[in-house]
Amino acid sequence: MIRDEVFDPMNIEHSYFVWNDYLEKHKAVGHKNNKPSGGLHPLRAHMAGTLHSEAKEYAKFVTTLMKEIDIENSTFQKMSAPQISVEIPPELNFDPVPTVSMCLGVMSWESPLV
Repeated sequence: MIRDEVFDPMNIEHSYFVWNDYLEKHKAVGHKNNKPSGGLHPLRAHMAGTLHSEAKEYAKFVTTLMKEIDIENSTFQKMSAPQISVEIPPELNFDPVPTVSMCLGVMSWESPLV
């Protein structure tokens, strides 16, 4: 569904939620002691954490969303609306304490100073 609804209309060709031959060949992984340290190889899609994409394609996705910033009830507005509140630990000594929320895919900080 995401390919039909999002990736194809935006001409995003190399973004995947499940490990495949393209990722095996092209994805860079970290190294430890001069040896590849592996990385995530998801066999099932998990929308909150298995997207593998190229920087250029992800930028295209984010830019497209940002163009909707002022459109009421747009995908951008839905994704950036607070879903849950996050408490700031007192030891961080924020004064005043900002409102922090997790949205769909992003963290939102509402500063009382702005």
